[in-house]
Amino acid sequence: MSSKSRELKRKREGLTTDAQAVFDAMEMGYEEVGLSTFTEEVYQNQNMGEDEDREYFKHFEVSLQHRHQLMIHKQIILHATAYLEMSQSNRRQLIELCETLQNDSTIDQQQISKMKRDIAKNVGKYLVFEKDREKHHNEVCYILGTQDIKEFAVGERKIFKHIMPHEVDRLCKVFMDNHGKVTHVFQFGHEFAVLQKCKDVTEYCAAFEYAVRCMLREVEKRRQNDKHTLKNTESRAHYIEAACENFMETENMEGLSNTFKDLQKRCKDLQHPFANPMAAANHYDKHKNFPTFKQSGHLDVDQYFDWAKRLTSGKVDGSTTVCRWTQDGSSLQCTFTSKTYEAFAVRYDKRNGSSVIATMHRWKERYTKQTEFLLNTS
Repeated sequence: MSSKSRELKRKREGLTTDAQAVFDAMEMGYEEVGLSTFTEEVYQNQNMGEDEDREYFKHFEVSLQHRHQLMIHKQIILHATAYLEMSQSNRRQLIELCETLQNDSTIDQQQISKMKRDIAKNVGKYLVFEKDREKHHNEVCYILGTQDIKEFAVGERKIFKHIMPHEVDRLCKVFMDNHGKVTHVFQFGHEFAVLQKCKDVTEYCAAFEYAVRCMLREVEKRRQNDKHTLKNTESRAHYIEAACENFMETENMEGLSNTFKDLQKRCKDLQHPFANPMAAANHYDKHKNFPTFKQSGHLDVDQYFDWAKRLTSGKVDGSTTVCRWTQDGSSLQCTFTSKTYEAFAVRYDKRNGSSVIATMHRWKERYTKQTEFLLNTS
């Protein structure tokens, strides 16, 4: 045992039981960030007294759900690795923010949102706080018309039975970005997802997004046509409602479903690099317009996957790569950006050694109002 290890062992022995649990969680999370970072965090300086030591560990609790997860002042839960990979100054900033959120009831929502944006910008990734998660959960329950997401059935399947907190965040974002709070839009998107026999939240999100996007394309076509014929006197909401009603007709719903399934088959045949064929088909349909890769605009399916694989392998000119652990520590999130081609992609490397591409799109899309969703909720 090295002198540093013996020193850390002695330090642990002098802590309270609760502090030892926090110490152990950090120790289990330091493997990916290095012993020096762990030492820097739990052994602030050689002159720290016992009282200061105890005060430091009081910032944390170990999550009841997972012994590697840390809760900071009951405001945020994140994996020890995700916490330790931050710089020391960012770790201190996060603790201070959580302490402020817990103790200062006078701070307004605008200030809170700004503080969250600042910390997210500094650490280079979105952080979802517990109150945000509660809001996302309530929004999803309201839209689904249920008090328990896990018991909600999609068709005859309870596909959300094992839904994780970050998946609730994702589902909420999909609903917010795709008019999910509008009753007839939700009914249409949901019925389409039921028809696809989705097996999990990832497939459900993909099917819902695809259906609503196709419906909105039809809305814009009709509005443009009516504009040219001087009949465009109705609001966009009217066109959306009419389009949903039209797509809900059995023949039209089945036609849209068959188109989606055909696209999924093409993705599967091409050995797509995404989580599942629905996700692959949805992302291709959503981001296929890539004039920087192809002058004519739309990429073919095989071209889209080829560029996605090349970009996430560092084989595209002018590309940069940044890898950070997800908040729950389940995966290493690697982002790839090519300014030459204005391209942005995300790949998740899981702890079991497998990898999936989450998306590839033009990098200008990265900072749209949709991607601000998690930062602006509070």
